[in-house]
Amino acid sequence: PNFLQAASRRGVPVAVVNGRISERSFRGYRLARGLLPQFDWIERYCVQNAAYRDRLLALGVASSRIAVTGNMKYDGVSLRGAPAGSAPLRSWLAGDDRLVLVCGSTHGREEEWLFDALARIAPRVPRRVRLVLVPRHPERAPSVVETLAARGAPVVRWSQVGEERPRLAGDAVVLVDTIGHLEAFYGACDVAFVGGSLVPHGGQNMLEPAALGRAVLFGPNTWNFRADVELLLAAGAVLQIGGRNDLDAALLRLLGDPALRAALGERAVALIRDNQGATARTLELIAPLLDRSLGSHDDRGR
Repeated sequence: PNFLQAASRRGVPVAVVNGRISERSFRGYRLARGLLPQFDWIERYCVQNAAYRDRLLALGVASSRIAVTGNMKYDGVSLRGAPAGSAPLRSWLAGDDRLVLVCGSTHGREEEWLFDALARIAPRVPRRVRLVLVPRHPERAPSVVETLAARGAPVVRWSQVGEERPRLAGDAVVLVDTIGHLEAFYGACDVAFVGGSLVPHGGQNMLEPAALGRAVLFGPNTWNFRADVELLLAAGAVLQIGGRNDLDAALLRLLGDPALRAALGERAVALIRDNQGATARTLELIAPLLDRSLGSHDDRGR
């Protein structure tokens, strides 16, 4: 409040960009009515969606001060397609025409649950599947290897794969125990599972595989990406399950239906493209405020 008040006294216009107001904050402001006058010190609200606009309206902000400009995050999401390294990775992983399932940013026991689910459904999947596990924290690799070894699964650690990439054994699981390679592996897959979502972590970035046009699957715990998930689900661009007990059915559905995989990927790319442009819209709205402020300072200097 002190900053806003000082700016108001000095005639410095203030704008909120990429604005959001959570349900919790909204309830708090409604209870603390004495804080509401500070909203008048802000000249322009550029908010991410209509829900945030409606909350500001309910708090008494004039509609003329609010514009729904979209989420600037989407302007930072590239739609250039899979990185150059994905094509050779795909050839190595798919081998004799396998499907590729990449499980990215996994936490806790997610690797174990995913391996077990795939093992259960494998006889019913039309093509064989290569499983790629990418733990969020590479230092967990030894424990993941131990878990898979207990199930009799051969594991190939990415950190130990040389330039020549020897042919993978038929049932080998690839464990990516390095940082910085997830996008390339997502670009090489047919289905991407986004981790941190079957355990109470809050999820990981599902826009990354979605922007590559991949079929994306994740669990119920995605509160860190709530707005993204709502948009993706509304567009029918991803598949979300209620828990690990739903993994078998979801994986079987995605791995067995190429048309569904393609449709999910196309919808995801279209959604991201449609939500880009927020930065330009925001700049257009705040440019007059900047011009006015600069002009005011020039006048003072004369």
